[in-house]
Amino acid sequence: MLVSLRPLTLDDTGAVHEWASMPEARRYQAWGPNTETETLAYVREAVASPPSRRVLGVLADD
Repeated sequence: MLVSLRPLTLDDTGAVHEWASMPEARRYQAWGPNTETETLAYVREAVASPPSRRVLGVLADD
């Protein structure tokens, strides 16, 4: 399996929301479950964030 990282884009909103909706993904997080609107706001903030704040997506090639 090949795994790579890349900055989030607005096109990732659906995948981020799907992942963040899974109970096992947010079990130890202070957030969630998020609404679709909250997820979109998070991704927009991540996309607009300065380079000092890296928000990356994990891509796995099965």
